[in-house]
Amino acid sequence: MERGGFDVVLGNPPWEKVKLEDKQFFADKAKEIAEAENSAKRRRMIAALEKENPALFKAYQEALAEAEAVSGFLRHSGRFPLTARGDINTYPLFAELGRSLLHPRGRMGMVLPTGIATDDSSKEFFGDVVERGQLAALLDFENREGLFPAVDSRLKFSVFVLRGGESPEPARLLFFATRPEHAEDPGRLFTLSPEDFALLNPNTKTCPVFRTRQDAELTLAIYRRVPVLWREEPEENPWGVRFLRLFDMSNDSHLFRTREDLEAQGFRLVGNRFVGEKEVYLPLYEAKMFWHYDHRFATFEGKDTRDVEPGEKEYPAFLPLPRYWVPKGETEARLREAGWERRWLLGFRNVTNATNERTVVVSRLPLAGVGNSAPLLLPFLGLPSLLLEANLSALVLDYVARQKVGGTNLNFHYVKQFPILPPDRYTPKDLRFIVPRVLELAYTAWDLAPLAQDVWEEADEGLREAIRAWEAGARLRSDSDASDSDAPPEWVEAPYPFPPFVWDEKRRALLRAELDAYYARLYGLNRKQLRYILDPQDLTPRELEDILSDYEEVEDPLDEKAYQKRVEKSAFPGETFQVLKDKDLKRYGEYRTRKLVLEAWERLRAGN
Repeated sequence: MERGGFDVVLGNPPWEKVKLEDKQFFADKAKEIAEAENSAKRRRMIAALEKENPALFKAYQEALAEAEAVSGFLRHSGRFPLTARGDINTYPLFAELGRSLLHPRGRMGMVLPTGIATDDSSKEFFGDVVERGQLAALLDFENREGLFPAVDSRLKFSVFVLRGGESPEPARLLFFATRPEHAEDPGRLFTLSPEDFALLNPNTKTCPVFRTRQDAELTLAIYRRVPVLWREEPEENPWGVRFLRLFDMSNDSHLFRTREDLEAQGFRLVGNRFVGEKEVYLPLYEAKMFWHYDHRFATFEGKDTRDVEPGEKEYPAFLPLPRYWVPKGETEARLREAGWERRWLLGFRNVTNATNERTVVVSRLPLAGVGNSAPLLLPFLGLPSLLLEANLSALVLDYVARQKVGGTNLNFHYVKQFPILPPDRYTPKDLRFIVPRVLELAYTAWDLAPLAQDVWEEADEGLREAIRAWEAGARLRSDSDASDSDAPPEWVEAPYPFPPFVWDEKRRALLRAELDAYYARLYGLNRKQLRYILDPQDLTPRELEDILSDYEEVEDPLDEKAYQKRVEKSAFPGETFQVLKDKDLKRYGEYRTRKLVLEAWERLRAGN
């Protein structure tokens, strides 16, 4: 240290939470406590140990005190100002300690979970490293091929390399590698400057997760055109968005009632609400119950869910049943406290993955209870919320999200930093194209009549005419047998501008494709870039060389051999929407989504 620090710091430190985990502590001591169905019940069982098993209760209290003491030391010692935060894990502590030991010309290399660069808990440390230009490399690996045989194959870890001093050189990055030789693949490696990190994640300064150089270049180009949804400093929130977790599935479980509970108390089922003499219970939606433009995606039968059949959705009075119901008064009080007065909600699934069929799943919901697996996104701008829903549901937005989401939790911090077109980017022509299509996709059941009424009241006369003509045309084209759809059930609250749109699978696929193509144009993409997002292996090597150019090859058989060779060398770690493609191939015998979106692109380009 007399020379100013070490030239080299290497390590593979422990990855352990300092906080005592109740499940882990009791796993081999009291299995019934570890496997309790929720945290509230687990806390009650632990409290009962004081009388039922004093020795185990004492051991638990001692372990709890030790964990709190260690946590207190780490937080207040002054040695870990950037990493001793939140639920402390040991690996960021070692990373911060290793950096403090470096000579200005030294290098640090550690094997750490990739969360050091992508998790919100590490954002202060990683942001400081990036801002100072100290990040030399971050090489992310998945353990699917058993690089560490004794470790779970799903584990993601990184070779984390820091410079001792500040440098203007960009950092080298690699993600989704499964073997060491991938670190030398030019199709996978890319670089980012501190300015690039700040552009992509201005709030958290965390690291985006790119599979290829082309992904990095295209995503950066999108962010240069489109701002993030909600910038924190200086604050820019053009949509007036607020986030809300309405009900916690553990902490609020005392409010939940099952169908058997309510029927035993004399409540009767009306739609999917339970109505009593003095009280009403609303359905509690969980994330698994909805999909894009579909709040009737799944229904509970007992404790399990099943997909709602298209034939059931053709009847707008059909509503899904939840696992639990919650008091209407409590639901409305919590929404009022958040400043929300509308009779509909907008929620998204918070459990996801960058390799799922879709990463961002957002849906309009009726006024109801909503569990914490589906946080609410409340846009306080009324009518334009349809545009926000369309933007969040678009394939181009999902493509960007797949570059940003490193784990399985889609939290508020991710959503805030997605590139979302602000309201002032939309022209009256855009509104006339987007709003009727989104309204038809979302308003398919009577419980969303308040949404249709809000849209109708807040639309100007030109947009009303477009909606009126669209609604009449859609009804004429419908050949559904659900002829009674115009008659509202008894539980529908007036007013409403017109009955729900009829569910038509083929027509809905066309409408979504048109919206996907339209948003690709609004984001400034060219056709080649749209083809790349849908199916990167559809492009030739020459097209891939400069993903930002307008150059596009339709056919080049001379490049076929080189193309195959490139694929074999793993220049393509996988298609962005591989699961979506596989599902289409299995169901339709072709990649239908790609076909419909590109056809819609051509219609738009032709002005049709």
